[in-house]
Amino acid sequence: MSARGLAHRKNYASGSWASAIFSLRDLILENACFSGAAGLSRFTRKSIRSVCSRVRRYGDRKDVFFVPNLDQGRDFDAQIREPSRTIPIEITSAHDPHEHLRMEYFVQHHYVPLTGPLTVQGTKRKDRQIGVLLECVGHEESRADHLTFIKTAAEGKKGLGRYGKNYELLIAVEDRWFDPDDAKDITAFVEHQVLTPPLEFGAVHLIGLTDRLFLSFEVPYRSSGL
Repeated sequence: MSARGLAHRKNYASGSWASAIFSLRDLILENACFSGAAGLSRFTRKSIRSVCSRVRRYGDRKDVFFVPNLDQGRDFDAQIREPSRTIPIEITSAHDPHEHLRMEYFVQHHYVPLTGPLTVQGTKRKDRQIGVLLECVGHEESRADHLTFIKTAAEGKKGLGRYGKNYELLIAVEDRWFDPDDAKDITAFVEHQVLTPPLEFGAVHLIGLTDRLFLSFEVPYRSSGL
C-alpha cells in the first residue's frame, strides 16, 4: 500500500520530498516518544544528536535537509530545507487515547489485551486500579476506531491562524490495524472527514509505524468567504 498510496496522490510526494518524508518516518520509528493523549513529545537533545548523526540526505541531492527543531518556542517540530524554500513540519500521532493506561496495565501484569473495554478506579497518585477485558473486535469496527484516531489527531492541530498553508502535517499511524486493501477507505475518510477547515496546512501525510502505510494529501484551498 505504501508505494501505490504514494503514487495515488497525484505524485504530490515525489523526488527529494518523498525521500524526506520517508526519513521523517524513520525518525518517528527510531526516536518517537509517546506521552498519552499529547501525542509525540518534543525531541530531546539526546535524540537530536542521534538523529543528526544518521539522517540521510534526500535522493541524490545534497542541498535538501531535514532539520529537527531544537527551539521550544517555535511552533513546528522539524523543517525540510530546500534551496528555494523551507517547509515547517508539525508531527503528531493517531492512537488510542487509552494507550497509556494499557501500557500501565502491561507494566503491572506483564501482558495486556489490545482490544476490549477498559475500566479505571482511583487516581494515578492514589491506588489506581486498571481493568482490561479481552474482547474480539471485527475488522470493520477496528478500522473505524483507528480512522477516528486519525481525525482526532488532525483536529488537535486545527485552528485559524495557528499554522498556515506553508506548513505540512505529518500524522504517525498505528497501521498494523489496517489491511492492505483498506487504502481506498482510508483515502475517502481523510478527504471527507480530515481535510476540512480550519485545518491550516498545505498538505497532510499519513505515515505508518510498521512501514505499511504511506499516503499524502494536498489540503484543498478554501477562501475565508466559503
